[in-house]
Amino acid sequence: NLRREVWTNFQSDDGLYKAEAPGAPRNSTLPDGTTQVLFGNDIRGFAVLYASIPEGVSTQTYMEKLRDKTIGNVNGSILSASQFTDDGYSGIEFNATFQAKGATGDLFGRVYRAGTKGFLLLVSGPQGGRTASDAGRFFRSFQITTSK
Repeated sequence: NLRREVWTNFQSDDGLYKAEAPGAPRNSTLPDGTTQVLFGNDIRGFAVLYASIPEGVSTQTYMEKLRDKTIGNVNGSILSASQFTDDGYSGIEFNATFQAKGATGDLFGRVYRAGTKGFLLLVSGPQGGRTASDAGRFFRSFQITTSK
């Protein structure tokens, strides 16, 4: 009996993007200046992280390093990665598995550049079930509203 959370429309405080996600947003700023917004619960988590891309770093290198760091942070194993284009923005979409609480979890992510910002969208949850379809819904709902 998984708790179902109501999906709501969310607009970032700085007006950069909007998305649809379950639960109340929890905003924070990481020590490196990255803005993080978390949604969901302890079963299925959703995140939008974004930061300025350092000057002189190629977009592809930045995206690949961010993907690899994200998967490494959960000691995950990458299953697939591919290029995608959505709403005029291109990036890398990936899927990985990880171990948590004695079970295998799925991690779905998208990383891309919009203007001077790098965006990372993540969905994690139990392997199988609704995690993949929830990730698809979250990714489809995400829209950059201004590229600064």
